[in-house]
Amino acid sequence: MTLVKSKKERVNKQNVWLRAYLDENCSTTFLNKTESAKRAGYKCKDEASFRDIGYQNSIKLYDKIKKWLDEAGLSENALKIKLLSLMEAKETKFFSAPTKDENGAVDDIFIKEVEVEAIETQRKTLDMAIKVRGMYAAEKREITGTLTLEDRLRSLRDKE
Repeated sequence: MTLVKSKKERVNKQNVWLRAYLDENCSTTFLNKTESAKRAGYKCKDEASFRDIGYQNSIKLYDKIKKWLDEAGLSENALKIKLLSLMEAKETKFFSAPTKDENGAVDDIFIKEVEVEAIETQRKTLDMAIKVRGMYAAEKREITGTLTLEDRLRSLRDKE
């Protein structure tokens, strides 16, 4: 029994991983690197190993994943446009107050609609954009000296 898998076996598992990763009908594996590694049949001792395999496969198959995202309408430009529109999100708030007749008795309720900034939607959008850009990790990297995912991808692409 050999411990080193053939290139064909590795490529086949990567293809199974990719199908699981991009399977929109499977909520456990869709865009989940770790769960896709489990579904692909990788044998690991712990969760961290599955996570590492998922990460490595995402780097190796980056071009295929990017192509799928583009075809699904999730190109970089489409996401930027959506992000910008969400940063301008508004919502309607309703305010009510009783109206009284001349005797002071409540005779109706006055309801007013007011369009306001959707602060929570804008906050979540901004938070997600900062995470995607690796800006939170950049602060951590400056403190700890660790690399962000973006840095790792860039260095792997540079090596190719």
